[in-house]
Parts: sequence; structure tokens; C-alpha cells
Amino acid sequence: MLAAALVPLNSTMIAVALLDVERDLDVGVAAATWLVSGYLVAMAVVQPLGGRVGDAIGHRRGFLAGLGGFLAASALAAAAPTLGALVALRVSQALAGGLMMPNAAALLRDAVPPGRRGRVFGWFGTGMGLAAAVGPVLGGGLVAALGWRAVFLVNLPLGAVALLAGRALPAGAPAPRAAARPAAAGAGALPRSRPYLAATATILLHNMAMYGLLLVVPLIADRRLGLGEGAAGLLVGGMTAAMMLGSPVGGELSDRLGRRAPALAGSVLAAVATLLLALASGRPSTAAVAALLVVAGVGFGLAGASLQTTALEAVPEGSVAMAGGLFMTMRYTGGIAATGVAAAVGAGDAFGAGLAVLAVAAALSLATASGLPAGVARAPAAVPPRA
Repeated sequence: MLAAALVPLNSTMIAVALLDVERDLDVGVAAATWLVSGYLVAMAVVQPLGGRVGDAIGHRRGFLAGLGGFLAASALAAAAPTLGALVALRVSQALAGGLMMPNAAALLRDAVPPGRRGRVFGWFGTGMGLAAAVGPVLGGGLVAALGWRAVFLVNLPLGAVALLAGRALPAGAPAPRAAARPAAAGAGALPRSRPYLAATATILLHNMAMYGLLLVVPLIADRRLGLGEGAAGLLVGGMTAAMMLGSPVGGELSDRLGRRAPALAGSVLAAVATLLLALASGRPSTAAVAALLVVAGVGFGLAGASLQTTALEAVPEGSVAMAGGLFMTMRYTGGIAATGVAAAVGAGDAFGAGLAVLAVAAALSLATASGLPAGVARAPAAVPPRA
């Protein structure tokens, strides 16, 4: 959990360090934003490959290799003399993170029986959200006290603890050579798995709606409600807090009621709240916007654990980490689509139309979420532990 939390923690710390990077390295804002965009694109592209590597060499080995690479890139980034070197090392962080993250999820899936996976992934989602929320606060303090290089150095002690904990995990049996063929067959079988397709399509639509709200609502707060940045931050903060609270609840429900029910309930809440925001965008009130964002956040949180758990349960054993990596790529793809919607909205103040697009995405997730299994996966008869 700690190692996986380094990725969202570091990403949000970097966001608040960009101005200091610009001043210290004497670069413009457009150049500095490559530290964010280059990282996100690399993470989106590499995670299925990182998962495939872990399926081949063992999830523990893949996780530890990714964590070690992430720490090495962090140490070098703290000493980067130019922006070009810093961007290259940020991409290196993403490549290592793309190996670490899907294998961390696969390790959880390997270690937890099916009847408890929902709640475990629910708390996993809460932990990731908490790390993302803490990042700007911690990063702001570090930058103010020590400068931008500190946001990379702080990864080292945290990562060292995670590395020691990871090395204590059971090594398990090495993946047999014969497993290479089933794994490759599993890769080809992914598009034919209805539950897997349902989970990945739903997370893409949910992330498009969620990130769209995170990007559009601050514009509404500024241009329609006349609120400052602090108040706008509180509005979207209410949605993210609701997501963190809803995630473990959704995970618990998915273990009790099956994977489909909380995903459908979450999709309904997200779609209704986003549609009402679109209808109210002409003459919004602060209280209504805040309340609807909380409802949407609860919806996204309720669905999250079911979607991730289904994605890791619906594929053959030899393809678990690769499936998790592709699932994470769909998360990033949804976020990238949301930035396009937000850019169009911001250029033309077309808040109603933009929110309507997000509402359609959330509504479509009702159809995709209906493809999730109604029950909970059964434990396989005998699966050797993966390294």
C-alpha cells in the first residue's frame, strides 16, 4: 500500500512544485508542464507492458524492480541540472511506476481470497485518494522550506520502508516456463471476457466524468459563482472526500452483494448528480453544486472497488498483472478525454454542454456496469503463489 501510494503522492507534490522549478531552472510554464504531461502519457502507455513483465517473471519481482527503479529515478531527479534531464527522469519514474503499480494490485489479488477482495481494494482506493490529497499539502511545505528538489528526496525514506516490506513478502515459486503460452493466450482472451470489458469500459467512463468535474467545476466557481480559488478547492475537495469514504463501503457491499450491484448504484448516483449539475449550470448555487458533487463522489467511490476487483478476477492466472495494467491505462484515458472536454468548456464558457457530455458518459456507464458479474468470484482450486 505504501509503495503504491508513492505514485499519486509524488504526482500531486510535483503539481505544486512547478512554479519553483520554473524559477530555479529559468524555464517557462509551458515547458515545465512537461513534467506532468510527459509523466501521465508514459504511465498510461506502459502499464499493460509492466503488468505483462510481472506475469512473466513473477508479481513480487516485478513490483520490487519497479519500486527500485522509481527510487533510483527519484534520487537522480533531485539532482537534475536542467529541465530536459528532469523531464527524462520523470518519464523514467513513470516507466518504473508502470511496472510497480499493476504488480502491486496483482500481489493484493494473489494474497486475498475472493470473498474479501472488494473491501481490500476499497481501502486500497481510499489510500490512493488520501495520498493524492496529502500530496499538495506536503509538497507545498517541502517546496517552501527546501525547494522543489525535496519533493523527489522525500520518496527515498518512504520508498526504502516499502522496499524492505516488499522484500519480506513470500517469494513463492518461480513462474514455470510452460506458463508463457497460457499467459500469451490469456492476453488474446482479454477482449473476449465480458466482465473484464465491462469493468474497463466503466472505469474509462467514470474517470472521464470524474476528472471532467474536477476540471470544469473550478471554472464554474470562478465565472458563475464568483468564488476564489480556495472556495473552488473546497467544492472539488468535497467530491474527493466523498469518494474516499464511499470506496470502502462499495468494497464491502461488493463482497456481500456481488460486484455488479455497487457499480450500478454508483453509476446511477454519478449520472443523476452530473445531469442535475448540467441542468443547473445556467444559474447555479454554491450549495447545490457542493451537494451534487458530494453525491457524484459517493457514486464514483461506491463503484471503484467492484470495477478493479472484477478486472483482476475475470482473466486467466497468467494475465492478472497485464489486465490490471490495461485497467489503469483506461483510467488515464478517461482523464485525458476529460481534459479535452474541459478545454472546450473553458474556451467558450459552454458549461451546460460540457456537463451534459460528462452526464452522458456517466449514464453510459450504467450499460457497461451491467456486464459485471452479479456474484463474487470463487477461489480457484489450487493456485501456486507467484513470486
